[in-house]
Amino acid sequence: EVRPVAPPTVDAATSVRETQLIGAKVISRDEKESGEVRRIVDDGGSPKAIVEYGGMLGIGEKRVAIPLADITLVSHGKARVSLLKAEIVDLPDYEG
Repeated sequence: EVRPVAPPTVDAATSVRETQLIGAKVISRDEKESGEVRRIVDDGGSPKAIVEYGGMLGIGEKRVAIPLADITLVSHGKARVSLLKAEIVDLPDYEG
């Protein structure tokens, strides 16, 4: 018996686009790989992607929050941000 595959489960605060961003490599406006989207958070109406970069094997990585409005999913597993790599590095650490 063939059964239809259920759509991915997402909560009301997470759109399918946001779900597709999780795990995507982040490319900065100056074409530099700038980390990976780890999760999506909503801090009161302004959803943000939590991007980790730097470090090795999970040690020394920095996490920053980038508004979803500044991110475009360009292909499966790849997202472009409207920030330069230097601007991403200068963002405050995300502690959430």
